[in-house]
Amino acid sequence: MSAQAPFDDAKLARFNDLLDGPIDWTDLVESAYRHALTPLLCRAIELVPASNIPADVRAAAQTHAKDHSVRNLQLSEELRRILDGLEEANIAAIPFKGPVLAEHYYGDVSLRSFHDLDFLIAKDAAAKSVSVLRSLGYTGTGQISSQSRDFVLSPRQDAALWHYAGEYIFFHDDRKIAVEPHWAFAPPTLGLDLDYAAFWNRTRQRALAGRPVRVLDPENTLLSLAVHGGKDAWSRLQSVADLDRVIRCESDIDWDLLLDHARRSGASRILMVALQLARTLFGTDLDPRAGDAIAGDKTVIALAEQRGTALSARQATHSSIREISAYWLRMLERPRDRFRYVFRTAFTPRVQHFEMLPLPDRLFFVYYAIKPAHDYIALPLWIAAKRLQVAGRPP
Repeated sequence: MSAQAPFDDAKLARFNDLLDGPIDWTDLVESAYRHALTPLLCRAIELVPASNIPADVRAAAQTHAKDHSVRNLQLSEELRRILDGLEEANIAAIPFKGPVLAEHYYGDVSLRSFHDLDFLIAKDAAAKSVSVLRSLGYTGTGQISSQSRDFVLSPRQDAALWHYAGEYIFFHDDRKIAVEPHWAFAPPTLGLDLDYAAFWNRTRQRALAGRPVRVLDPENTLLSLAVHGGKDAWSRLQSVADLDRVIRCESDIDWDLLLDHARRSGASRILMVALQLARTLFGTDLDPRAGDAIAGDKTVIALAEQRGTALSARQATHSSIREISAYWLRMLERPRDRFRYVFRTAFTPRVQHFEMLPLPDRLFFVYYAIKPAHDYIALPLWIAAKRLQVAGRPP
């Protein structure tokens, strides 16, 4: 890896040029928070001449940077503690995002914003990892969408959600930390065929806060980031910045392997939209093979333009991956994947349906009718009725 600082002389010169004009610092800071880029803004403010920055802004940036650095170091140490616990239990884990991206691709763990800790584990090790996390002080049911941490699933409900979610979330109340063990990067409802054996077989060893850890190779790092950003409809610039950092820092990316893995996974268009966003928003230099793939798919260019426009909006909106959306239908290039996406999204029940109507496991099949009836009939009618009620109120 060829380490490159996020700010070179050209970028700092550009930032200085922008400071010559009128700056709405409130709007700039709010945008940085919205896109999870406050550490980079604070570092840029630190690197330019003090005379170009209002004193109160510079002082606030220094305070925020210090607090953010302390928190990120605490999270990094906690990740080490978790990885040690998993290793003692003979559970292999691949940390991703968070401290891994910050340290290896931003050059400083304090330069990337993250609030939870993510790691990939084998699906058959997920239950065992829960025991490890509980021994380390983590609590909760693990259900991401539950209205209550105390809600208890039946065995059949738990198995169904286990398959659907691809991840659990636990909390450490004393340390105020959330931890997410993943055995998949995307729920099966999205219709992707990600090859997790390839993710595991191509891992590398790197140091994280002085501890050797297993990490994704550059190709699968890019693919996982593309899928993550695609799931969120590229609602934050940080997701694009992460891609840019990986491409700039890695000099030996196997583009043929990356493009082939994405194609076989049904994620080729997802990857191409990600790369096009990096190229247009961050000036990322792409390999000609990636450029040719983008040029050959007009939908990629249209989706990238759409998401780029949404990113610049003050309130970027996008559909949830829990709902059938035109956006995700366009992101999937294969007809069979679109069919799986629509069918699975329409009929796969989630925690809210289990909480809404607790049923014994012998009646679990009823949820396959409850899910579409609630989401696509009862809920839209309720929303429409509420709107009519509001519209009918006197001013």
